[in-house]
Amino acid sequence: MKKFLIIVTLLCLLLLCGCKNKQELPYDAQLLFVGSCHHRYAKLLTEEFEKDNKIKGGSYSNPEYNGNNDEYIYNDEGPEYILKIIRSKEEEEKILNKEYRTYDIDYEKELLILYIKVSMNCAFYLNDLALEECEEKSTLKIYFDYKIVDSTQPHQRAFLVKIEAIEFDEVNFLFNKTTSNEFSLGRKK
Repeated sequence: MKKFLIIVTLLCLLLLCGCKNKQELPYDAQLLFVGSCHHRYAKLLTEEFEKDNKIKGGSYSNPEYNGNNDEYIYNDEGPEYILKIIRSKEEEEKILNKEYRTYDIDYEKELLILYIKVSMNCAFYLNDLALEECEEKSTLKIYFDYKIVDSTQPHQRAFLVKIEAIEFDEVNFLFNKTTSNEFSLGRKK
């Protein structure tokens, strides 16, 4: 009987711990990808999109790399970030390489938001979303918590979020640095 009670207690604790960090985000939001835009083995972005969309402070593959020169080139021109709202399969195919398109999406009901910025090596957690309406403009705010994992050279980092196909005029990505070992659930007030 003691073994049975111990097993039931452990199962209950596992279920409670397993559900503790699950959070329902508004608009059925899902973080599909967060990471480096380019890697020596795979690239998130199509070559054409990357060529035409360089951001300030990002490093890019050197097309003339031969083992004796720099593998990456630093870019000191361009915008601070890139934001793309992807509402169709055609747009998606122009921007994202097919090996990263491993998710299901119905563009009649959903859309993708791609945000690219320069960042250090951090762990990111999609925390919350809010649609704020002010006068005649609506702003979708996407909140992330992050923690610096280790020091690296700043590099291009992409965030790919899937949400319901809601209407908005602009999108803001907001980042909150945390020093905790655990990310918080829900937006900090």
